[in-house]
Amino acid sequence: MAEGFKAKVGRAYALDGKRVLILESGYEGDIGVGDPVEVEMPDGAVRAVVATVAWGSALRAQSPPLTLVVSGLDEDPGEGVDVRGVAA
Repeated sequence: MAEGFKAKVGRAYALDGKRVLILESGYEGDIGVGDPVEVEMPDGAVRAVVATVAWGSALRAQSPPLTLVVSGLDEDPGEGVDVRGVAA
């Protein structure tokens, strides 16, 4: 399921030991809880696991983005960073 998923990070922040990735609206494919993803960081790709998938944001209630909460990502990625689903 996750392998065809591609997205770009719009915003990111830490929350309770995990990272919240608010994605830009032009993502492709499907993603779900437990799916592995790679986040393209400045020093190379980092693998993380999706802990929660959510729709919406208090920032854009009229056009809610897809939001991923991931574990295994120690630092915030920058805006525009690629996120892609990978095989388990």
